[in-house]
Amino acid sequence: MNILIGWELGAGNGHYYNVKPIAEAFLSQGHNVRIYGNGLHNIQDIDPNIRTGIVSEIPIDQRVSYQRDTALNNIADLYYVFGFHNPTYIERSLDSWETVFYDFNPDVVISEYAFFLNLHAYINNIPVVNVGTSFTLPPLVDNESGYVNFPGITQPSETVDISLGNINQVLAKKGISPLDSIVRLHEGNRFVMTLPVLDIYAKDRTSSDYVLPLDVNRIGGEFGEKLFVYVNGNIIFFPQWPKLKKLLMKLGDEVIFYGKGLSVEDKKQLMEKKVEVLSALQSFENIKKNCRAIVHHSGHGVCLNALLAGLPQFMLPLNFEQELNAQKIVDCKSGTLLNLDDVSGVSKERLIKYFSSYEIIDSTKKYSFAGKPSAVDCIVDRALSLAGAA
Repeated sequence: MNILIGWELGAGNGHYYNVKPIAEAFLSQGHNVRIYGNGLHNIQDIDPNIRTGIVSEIPIDQRVSYQRDTALNNIADLYYVFGFHNPTYIERSLDSWETVFYDFNPDVVISEYAFFLNLHAYINNIPVVNVGTSFTLPPLVDNESGYVNFPGITQPSETVDISLGNINQVLAKKGISPLDSIVRLHEGNRFVMTLPVLDIYAKDRTSSDYVLPLDVNRIGGEFGEKLFVYVNGNIIFFPQWPKLKKLLMKLGDEVIFYGKGLSVEDKKQLMEKKVEVLSALQSFENIKKNCRAIVHHSGHGVCLNALLAGLPQFMLPLNFEQELNAQKIVDCKSGTLLNLDDVSGVSKERLIKYFSSYEIIDSTKKYSFAGKPSAVDCIVDRALSLAGAA
């Protein structure tokens, strides 16, 4: 059986490590698996046993300006800001997936909330299992007028008409019957791989919507003494890198650092100050063994694993989604935002004390993982069931 796993939004690392265990589970059962997504070129340790590819032409650079509260109110708003405001973008993205489908001929699709992939699977009558984390939408209400809203949202968004109209315009060109609602692309088969404390939509979701995170075990062991600093993606695109670099050089041998795209000169300067520079990202077991706290960009994966490890988190979010993740960590008293300007003039001794004295509340103690199926088990079982019934 051919299993296609894909995503469209994001830099790559967090998405790949979310879906890699799913791919490995299918491979262990003898199925053919391919992972396609944006940002795969950012990942240094792709499993050689898993065939991968980069989806081009997905308009992640075509987000329109939007209000933060609006973007979270309605699935149509999300479609709108991520490219469905323009039929040309829809056609271009579907053509990209058409190449993948023609080459691989999938029997089932695992979609990490990939809008264009879901639409292409619908067009080709391929079953889809939707997986995701804090931005996976809860069950939606489809009212008589065809609008799709969260429970409690009474005024439909005008972007519903725009996004749905553009989708149906493209479908008409392909001779396919129109959709009556965007929710048709996301019905059922929804698996949420996060903890409620990190879930943006927790208040609208029931406990039955959750499956366990892919790494379901709390990360035990004693804490180390150093500070781990992790920058996702390429450092040249990290706007606070000059200030962060100064902090690293001041802390010197108190720091273990990992970031991609480090220049030869930057690496030389850090190592001259005794900073331990990693060539690959370590497991969180090793991070906890060596470190007492972590500085990071507040992507979902690192937030989740730092929670499970009990590491205090000092966060430098780069975008809106990461700001929301960071706020969830702050709300559960497991970390704080880091202002590099505030610590720029602080001595090394005071910095060490600052990073080592933050007290957290263990927000994961109330969740029992023992004896429950993992997210991988749930997703694989559902995918094979759908493919067999198709």
